[in-house]
Amino acid sequence: MKEHFQRFKVVISTPGFKIKAVLLVPEGLRLSDYLNDNHRSFISLVEAQLFDWKGEFLESTDFLGLNKDRIIWFREDTGKELF
Repeated sequence: MKEHFQRFKVVISTPGFKIKAVLLVPEGLRLSDYLNDNHRSFISLVEAQLFDWKGEFLESTDFLGLNKDRIIWFREDTGKELF
């Protein structure tokens, strides 16, 4: 059975990096519940853009698996300036 996902545009801060991406959340789960699920160590990000702390673009990738323990903060992307 194919799992369906909700797509959330997010900005995530990690040590040394900021990431703009689309977070894939299984349908039926709230974003906060997905991130607080202790059974998941990694989250799946697609269409990811990585920036350094100065706001300089580093690279983009179609897929990025991110260890949740590395997240300092996150927010939904409102389209406002990242830095």
